[in-house]
Amino acid sequence: LTLLNLMGVFSVGLPHLQIPAVPGSPRSPLSPFCPSWPTEPTGPTSPFSPVGPRFPAGPRSPRSPILPVGPTLPFSPETECLNHQY
Repeated sequence: LTLLNLMGVFSVGLPHLQIPAVPGSPRSPLSPFCPSWPTEPTGPTSPFSPVGPRFPAGPRSPRSPILPVGPTLPFSPETECLNHQY
């Protein structure tokens, strides 16, 4: 239950934390999120690995894909978490 609750909180904070964290230090936000992804969804781990090196390539390019990709990943497990809780 604690992990599920954290996922719900992270999902809400993902877009807010990513925006300011990406320009400052892209590795800091990824480090805590990486362990959370493999726990439930195995797919997100593969796309996240290539996203890491892209941050230094260009600050504007990663922002656009992160916004849509970030919320989609947590939303799917979030719905499952709600179902499990109920």
